[in-house]
Amino acid sequence: MFLGVRMITNFFSVRVNLAIVLCGALAIIFGIKVTPLLLPAQFYFSFSKLVGAEPEPFMVDPPGVAAAKLCDLLEAKSIPPDVFSRQINCNADDLPRADKRKHAEEYTKDQIDKIYSIALQSDLTLRKMLEVGRTQAQIKLIQPAQLDKIMDSSHNVRLAFEGVFHFYSNQLRQEAQQTIGETVETLYADFLPSEDPPSSSLPPSEALYARLSSEDRNRIALAHNRFVQTLASASTTAADPIKKSAIDHLLNRSIHQDLGRGIVDYYEESMVRRLNSALKAAFSAEGAAVPDEEAQKRIALTEVLRASYWNYIIAIVVRLLPVVLIAVILGLIFGRREMTSVSVAGGLAAFLLSWPLMLLWDRLVQTSWVEKRPLFLAFYAVYIVSFYVTARASALVGSRLREGMGLGLGAPHDAASEIASLSWKEVTVNITGAVLLNGMLYAWNAIIPFSNVASR
Repeated sequence: MFLGVRMITNFFSVRVNLAIVLCGALAIIFGIKVTPLLLPAQFYFSFSKLVGAEPEPFMVDPPGVAAAKLCDLLEAKSIPPDVFSRQINCNADDLPRADKRKHAEEYTKDQIDKIYSIALQSDLTLRKMLEVGRTQAQIKLIQPAQLDKIMDSSHNVRLAFEGVFHFYSNQLRQEAQQTIGETVETLYADFLPSEDPPSSSLPPSEALYARLSSEDRNRIALAHNRFVQTLASASTTAADPIKKSAIDHLLNRSIHQDLGRGIVDYYEESMVRRLNSALKAAFSAEGAAVPDEEAQKRIALTEVLRASYWNYIIAIVVRLLPVVLIAVILGLIFGRREMTSVSVAGGLAAFLLSWPLMLLWDRLVQTSWVEKRPLFLAFYAVYIVSFYVTARASALVGSRLREGMGLGLGAPHDAASEIASLSWKEVTVNITGAVLLNGMLYAWNAIIPFSNVASR
């Protein structure tokens, strides 16, 4: 009990120099904002942006590689570049930056309420229209000669699957647009895009894979016959009800995106997903299983981590460099008596860098990350502590150098007492703690994308 009272008393008796705390924190933040200019862009390439192409809640980007290197890694693992939602130009030194996004706050509250009302009230009617349209329309089946052509142009089972899938999914998309396109355009006439949509990005590079074997061709033909039998079921191509989360996602689409077009896309994609599942089940039943996209993404991310960990280490060092330098300088100037002030300055800098995400999480991150807020609050808490510990260890180095050079600002006996109480052993222990804590933090930062791949 007495120990607890003593700890509380010591906590409230701690005094800090506000000028050092504020100036130190601002200097650290300025340094962090400037240091990325010292390195090529590849050290700040974000793999998470490649997968999602939207804002991601990372303080330091996970490690990445240039597009050409990424394509080499994918080819080595027989993974097609189109496994990602974002197309890759394999001849580029880096990937293009993501487009700026239009967020929900650009709509007024009344407009958002109107969008929700229209989407939810018209949902049942639109799905009935799609169901009627599907019963009236006849899906054109792939003929044997067409299937042979698809297999001749495919280098593996997955590419053959994609060829069959796109043949049928394109029909569904056209039918959906013809069935509900005009109705949706009328419903959302007040939310037209401000300008024409941008041109599409460069097509993905096609890697060279081995040709399909005769066994695979037979399995694919049998799988297609099995799939055709499932097309008679309405559930194979049924549209899913629209949800609030889907509307939220549409509100955060690109400024070039027509909201009505986005609604049609939602229903199209839900129908296409069911079609994809049915086709994938048919392929698996005939022993021509299609590699799981999420598993391939994880493999690709693992290869990127292995191929670029040195870049990541450099990025981490550059990230922490302002904290270390500012803390060492403050330690040299003020000595050990302002150790707490310097440490708090480091923690405050980390807090100021991360508080916008903590405060405006729902608005700043993409939909698939919203529910992971508790995980990232814990991550940012460790991030703040790491800056505090790093600043403390660095200030100890500065203080020890100051004392060793006899730069004490007080009486000689005060400086001598400081030297006697501060040894290199203590400095080493603090540095080791800071290294271990930051190692854990940034390893966590690189591993976090694995937890979200499956939700994309």
